[in-house]
Amino acid sequence: MTHLPLDLVNCRLVKIGPGELYVTSDPHEAIATVLGSCIAVCISDPTAGIGGLNHFMLPSGQSDAWHGEATSLRYGDVAIPRLVNEMVQRGARRERMVVKLAGGAQLLGDYARIGARNAVFAIEYLARAGLTARSELLRGGVARRLVFHPVSGRAYVMDLPDSGVV
Repeated sequence: MTHLPLDLVNCRLVKIGPGELYVTSDPHEAIATVLGSCIAVCISDPTAGIGGLNHFMLPSGQSDAWHGEATSLRYGDVAIPRLVNEMVQRGARRERMVVKLAGGAQLLGDYARIGARNAVFAIEYLARAGLTARSELLRGGVARRLVFHPVSGRAYVMDLPDSGVV
């Protein structure tokens, strides 16, 4: 059994899936997700004490391809700016944002190299937006569990065994 790091033991764990994002300023909340070829963008503003995470599936797509606004967060070109904008609306400042990236694995059957395309997209999109990832755990051949503490900006990643290496 894997245990949470001590600084997260008393946190409420908010689980998000593909096409979702969550922003909080509650120091007693952490965000968790599981990633394969998808990407999680974790952003914190330590001065404002706020942070958030999104989980996107593909770099971009047509806005109505998934039948509505809520599901368009499955696309990086919607999910990343939405995360940044929601944080700014809650008091974060772009120049203080600390970005961390995870995901983009090449899993069994991923012949389209979706994970690699997602990773390249995230890095390039952030650069165009004037943001640079402070840390990245991208690509590879295994799925990962990610737990992010938005207020402190700490991210914990665990590789999941037997997730299908190509």
